[in-house]
Amino acid sequence: MKIKDEYVLQDLPGMAVVVPQGDEKYFLKLNSTAAFIWRAFESENDPDSVARALAAKYSISYERALRSVRKTVDEWLGSGFIE
Repeated sequence: MKIKDEYVLQDLPGMAVVVPQGDEKYFLKLNSTAAFIWRAFESENDPDSVARALAAKYSISYERALRSVRKTVDEWLGSGFIE
């Protein structure tokens, strides 16, 4: 998995948003878990590694974290944010 170069994560007061570079009219608001997953994919391309990091961060089971990562990846693939 790789985040497409044209999308960037921006931290705003109280939230994180993904915006396409050069077009700030549209954005995707992320909750804290999704923002963590996005940041993890900025440096890691393996969903299993991201799930392990998510499990450690939120003290949840690896299986639960992996389900969250897979669901998020599926949504982002469908929206064209990652490839």
